[in-house]
Amino acid sequence: MKKSNSNSVFLALFFVQAVVTPFAAMSQHIGNDSPQGAILVSLPAGLRSASEDASLVINGTNATATFKVSTPGLTYPVSLTTPPGFTVTPKSVNPNVTDAEITVTYNKYNNFSGLLKLSSGEHISFISLTGKGSKLPGKDISANPAFDGGGSQDADEFVASDFNPGPNGYTIEFKVKTNTASKSFYPLFNDASGKGFKGYVTESGVGIYANATLTRALEHPTQQSFYNDADLYHVYRYAVAPDGHVFFYRDGIPIDTLRLGDYSLPDLLSEAGEPTENMIMNGNFEGEYNFRKDGYLNRIENWTVVNWDTWNNNQAIELSGIGAEYDAKSNHVLEMSNYQWSTGWGAGEIDQVVDIVSGTTYSFSAMAKGGQRAGNAGTEYPEWNGKFKIREVQDETLGASVNVTSNNWQIYTMDYTPTASCRQLKITLYMERNQVGWTTSGYGHFFVDNVALTGQNRINFTPMLGFINDFANIHYFAYDLTGAYAPPETGIKVDTPSAVDIVNRNDVPSVQVVNGLLYLSNVPEVSNVSVYTSAGILVEEISQYSGRGIPLRGKGVYIVKVGNRPKAIKVIY
Repeated sequence: MKKSNSNSVFLALFFVQAVVTPFAAMSQHIGNDSPQGAILVSLPAGLRSASEDASLVINGTNATATFKVSTPGLTYPVSLTTPPGFTVTPKSVNPNVTDAEITVTYNKYNNFSGLLKLSSGEHISFISLTGKGSKLPGKDISANPAFDGGGSQDADEFVASDFNPGPNGYTIEFKVKTNTASKSFYPLFNDASGKGFKGYVTESGVGIYANATLTRALEHPTQQSFYNDADLYHVYRYAVAPDGHVFFYRDGIPIDTLRLGDYSLPDLLSEAGEPTENMIMNGNFEGEYNFRKDGYLNRIENWTVVNWDTWNNNQAIELSGIGAEYDAKSNHVLEMSNYQWSTGWGAGEIDQVVDIVSGTTYSFSAMAKGGQRAGNAGTEYPEWNGKFKIREVQDETLGASVNVTSNNWQIYTMDYTPTASCRQLKITLYMERNQVGWTTSGYGHFFVDNVALTGQNRINFTPMLGFINDFANIHYFAYDLTGAYAPPETGIKVDTPSAVDIVNRNDVPSVQVVNGLLYLSNVPEVSNVSVYTSAGILVEEISQYSGRGIPLRGKGVYIVKVGNRPKAIKVIY
């Protein structure tokens, strides 16, 4: 609720009472109780949203926004926590302080949003954060290539001798021709932390290796597939930003934004490191995630979504409360589900590969619930669909697993000691496919959170950059270690209006997309607005639209429904 005639926002206070057992029977009650004291937040004018939460938008990588916090009558300090990609200073505010200045910095090069949480004992409040990454500067790096092929097909491979990227990122570009089925080109790179990936360019596709064997094709933003069969050279560029985002271009056109942490290179030489409390990245699912053009989730930060049978098995990142520690306002969990009426082609599987030291023991743990089938399944099939697996990458017949066997949140654990030849483990979150005669109850949905693997890590990976060539014509291969750069601007340039330039026309709602945010004009503030993907998946629903931008899930077709108007608005972005 907002204070009238003021730039301050009094954030809603909640009294949270939970009964916690070992995650077997949890309950959470949120009431209207207001304990003594308050968290008061004062934002700059014009940055308030129409929701209960205050809202801050930070424009630019490494840009900042400030606000003030007062803590009258509190007993405990206020702790401030931010989602990934944001940092906050200071991280706590003492009780009974007036107008403590808080600074939030956005550190990513893409766009990302989340909630800043302010908590003091039973007082909990939130601020919605939206970060907008800066545009990469343009630069031509083709003048002095590291490898000048001149159109040759003779080079089998190339490894750079001086690849040691600095703190500002790096850029890789190559010009090749793969116009027949016999021609393929494979760029390969990783940094000192072992993060990188192997790509591929063939006659009919462009993509990357999700791990040592699994490939993932990239889609052209306008024509679904890449056509490299003409007698033409194409220029490909990877701009690797300091935050691990990789901006991929083809012939100067932005194609996709990738994350180094989502992919696993084949076994790399390294040294044994110290024991690590959690080797799993994004095990709490608070990181980024992406959708396909049809609206299905297909990428989770640091995880590989293996299942493509979306008719049978689906994945989602959902908000869910788990006792008092993980509130339903900001805690995300992984949800896996399958259709209840159809036999599936494949199980749901989400993987992460970690580099390990052979001969040492690793301890796995995760919180999970659900995945149950209804009815009497007899003895032919188990009664639960969800499980966790550990597999050796070098021999996937070796490993261990544990089944999820409760509809309440529980902690599941297992230990595993890899064989002497193992150097990587694959952690799998698994949801069995439907089969003939199976039915699922309301508990059929499988939920996972807080995945962890404890053990000895590997360190000191040797940075490397190069390519493997399989008869492709190579014009050049170049790299620049001074930063992440976009290609120089070429082709057709269209200037689109900013959000404030939208003009009302005949009192009919109109739509404009600016930097991935959808804005509507000619919409009364009391109107309900709903945005759907072309597949009918709800993107966002707003009860009283206030003119703010609605984040879209990526390029594609969207349907916008405004109030009770009979005609929906089709948006192609």
